[in-house]
Amino acid sequence: MMDWIGRATLVEDAESARSLVTRGLEWLFQTPWWAPATLATLLTVSLIWRLREAPPQIVPAISREDGKIDPWAAHDTPTFVELHLAVAEFRAKTIASSNVFDTTVSLLGGDKTKLEVVVIFDRWIVSRNAAITCDNRLDGYLTSVQKITDRYLICQVINVGSPAVIRIECS
Repeated sequence: MMDWIGRATLVEDAESARSLVTRGLEWLFQTPWWAPATLATLLTVSLIWRLREAPPQIVPAISREDGKIDPWAAHDTPTFVELHLAVAEFRAKTIASSNVFDTTVSLLGGDKTKLEVVVIFDRWIVSRNAAITCDNRLDGYLTSVQKITDRYLICQVINVGSPAVIRIECS
């Protein structure tokens, strides 16, 4: 039913749109040149002012005015994740975490001793330092942080025996 009404009013709608464009063009060509130019300049300046990039600031997690929590603000909260790795069966289970949205563990090059861990933070973090420790009987493991931002961390862990508990902490 709505389809038939839409088809019936299509010609009227097109004519009203055409008349609106005609009225706008008449106003544009009948006014002095400086009026549309001033309006266009003001709109452009206001758009540039509105879209300019603000310098990065660390906003407090709790606003002082209304006491509400800002979920997008950078936080100084403890951020860590503890993973239980069973490398032989390629399983990783999160034991404990704080301010961590998701964790992904993958093999590097099919070698079961080289792991890449991606940690996505729940809230933005202020810190750019990460400490990786491994609770394992073997002491030959190596760790390296590939990239850390305020939203995620990518690190590699090499020569981890199975099973192991890896703790990644941002401080």
